[in-house]
Amino acid sequence: MTSPAGSVSIAQELLRTSLADCAAFRTWCGAADAAAALLRIHHEAVTPPATDAEYTAAELAALRPHAIVWTVKHRWRQNAAGTHFETERGGQLQARLVQTVDPAIATDEGEIGRRFMNAVGTIVDQLFDLAGTAGYLAIIDVEMDSPLRTHPDAVRDLGDVVMVDLNIDWGPF
Repeated sequence: MTSPAGSVSIAQELLRTSLADCAAFRTWCGAADAAAALLRIHHEAVTPPATDAEYTAAELAALRPHAIVWTVKHRWRQNAAGTHFETERGGQLQARLVQTVDPAIATDEGEIGRRFMNAVGTIVDQLFDLAGTAGYLAIIDVEMDSPLRTHPDAVRDLGDVVMVDLNIDWGPF
């Protein structure tokens, strides 16, 4: 993939780096280290399949768990500081966390939710621990949407999946 350039792409890449350096994210996605975790964090969408037009359900399952990150909005603001302007940057990114439901608990909605929310909550806690540290995204707010599970009619094609979107505000404002 092309290297990030400019504040929009760099912010998105900093979110990927922040996620990859969270021990909870690495545990959740089964990655041994940050480099392996980065392979589970996709820009905009999962990487298209190499040969076929669409992934099979088994191929999709092999990609999980994973995260997809994208930019929702980006802001630039001139701030008068002394005798000159300084450009401040901020915005909102979204991170979708996606995992296959463990077949052993597939009929227990409460257990599915508890395990998934344990992972999500710990990941977000660790993102805040890294925020404000050089080399990581300056996260100021995270809002979680309601988790979703694959509709029963789509399980055959997509697999039994649970996912959640995290709305991540970053920057000085």
